[in-house]
Parts: sequence; structure tokens; C-alpha cells
Amino acid sequence: MYVLLKKLADSGITFVLLPYAMLLLAAGTIAQKSMGLYVAMDTFFHSWVIWAGILPLPGGYTVGLIFFLNLLARFLGYSVWRLDKAGIHLAHFGVILLILGGLVSGIMRSESVMLLSENQMTHTTESYDANALSIYKNGVLITQKNLNKLQDSQSVTNKALPFKILPLDVCRNCDIQLRQTPGNWVGSAAKMKLVNKAPEKDPETDMSGISFEIIFDSDRAAEKHLAFLYFPKPPEVELGEDTYKFSVERLRSPLPYDVKLNKFNIEFYPGSARAKSYSSNIEIFDNGQTIPAEISMNKPVSHQGYKFYQSAY
Repeated sequence: MYVLLKKLADSGITFVLLPYAMLLLAAGTIAQKSMGLYVAMDTFFHSWVIWAGILPLPGGYTVGLIFFLNLLARFLGYSVWRLDKAGIHLAHFGVILLILGGLVSGIMRSESVMLLSENQMTHTTESYDANALSIYKNGVLITQKNLNKLQDSQSVTNKALPFKILPLDVCRNCDIQLRQTPGNWVGSAAKMKLVNKAPEKDPETDMSGISFEIIFDSDRAAEKHLAFLYFPKPPEVELGEDTYKFSVERLRSPLPYDVKLNKFNIEFYPGSARAKSYSSNIEIFDNGQTIPAEISMNKPVSHQGYKFYQSAY
């Protein structure tokens, strides 16, 4: 155990890690121009391994973990435990705790967006880049299926639905082209088709879509439809007195409470339309309690493990 501790505490590890970490930071920052912000961050910083061709290189998580173990080993094995050294020990422990916190929060992080108009309330957030096939019954959301997890020819079922969905093709970023022969495609799908194209630099601008077949439990013939993000007229199917709508939307995540936007405030620079500052007056409704709060550009609001930022206007 002592030998392992001594090897982990080797100062040579620190002198190797620091230049590599600076190169990693520079490479990840430069790559954002060609790869986009989210892809570059996931590739360089929020990863264990970076593949340079066939050569594996340590990613941000690996560098952070080794750096944490190195500092912890030196702290435990080489510190002089005297009262007059308490200040130095406290500073070192703070640095170790900061690195550990950053590593854990990076691995466990989950980011999403909440789009609200004034006087609107919601208890869900939406993913930045993950989209889902949303199925509504009479205007009520029944289920969402993550498009990234849907596989071709793998049927989707739900007890509340009198049919099953058979995905035919899923594209993260779709191009719309003219369909030459309608076949048994229904509605808009009889005139157009979805074709895969390369993802955009910013995943938020990708137009995800899906082509699918509805197989009914009754004797009704199967129908082929398509849907894509921001489709103004998503396909609908009527069964008896019920209407089912199929649309591609941002993947939603539930919150354990409701959030309402009361007022949005914006201040412009004099004589221009450029925003100087903006903020949102919100209310959080949690277990019968109403909690007023204000989110501004540099002042997030935290509640029950969630942190809300003013990201846009």
C-alpha cells in the first residue's frame, strides 16, 4: 500500500499532467470552431479517452482523475501534520475537493432548456440535442421515445395505444426530398421523404426525423408516415372518437415541481437594440409552497438540486 501511495504521489506525474492539460484545453477550444461547442466539449473534456486515429489519448475525465489521485496521495503521504501547518493543509484540501467536485459534477451533469412565455407554467425541461417521437391522444401526451435509442424494425408498443409503431428510418439530421412514387405512404409522406445528411456543428440546429409504419390492432391496413422536428403539420390518425398525433419534439425531462414565468425584463444599451441585461421573475410551486425568485444573466437560481440560468432572451 505504501509503495502504491508513493508512486501515485510522484511529483513527475504533476509535471507531465499540467502541460498535457494545457494542450488539451487549447485543442478543445480550437476544435470548437470546426466541431461545434457541444461536440468539442464531449470529445476533449467530457471523455475518458480521445482517439487520435488509432492512438488513444487521455481525455478530460482521465486527466482530472489522475490529477486528483496524485494530489490526494501527496496530501496524505507527505504532509507534515502539525498545528502550525493547518492553513496549508486547509488550502491543499480545498484544491483537492474542488477537483473532485468538478470531476463528479462533469460526469453526472445533465443540461436541458426551459422555454417559457410570460404567465406560462411548466414542470418539464427539454433536451438541447436529444429528440423524441411524441405520441398524443386527443391532445394529451401519452409517450415519448428517444430517437437515438430507436432502432429500425424494432417495434414500439404502449398499453394505452391500440397500435404499434415500427420505425423504418431514423435520421439525426434530415434532408427533405421529393418522393417519386407514393406507394402506401400516407399524407405528406406520399409526396416527400427524409434522407440522412451530415450533422450540423451545433446539435441544436439538427432537424431530426423518423419514417415509421403504424400497425393497428384491428383489421385496418397498416400506414406509413413520417415526422420531423418543427413539422408544422405532423401526421394524425383517427380511431373511433380518438385522434392520435405523431410529432418529433425535444426530449422532455420532468421536474419535481412547477415553474412559472411571471415577467421577463430586458434593458438595452442607449440608442441601440443590443441587450445590456435581462432577467426573469419566476415562481416555484413546490408541495404547496410558492417561492418567488429572480434569474438574471449572472445570478442563477437553485432549488432541490436543480440550477436555473438565464441563457437567452
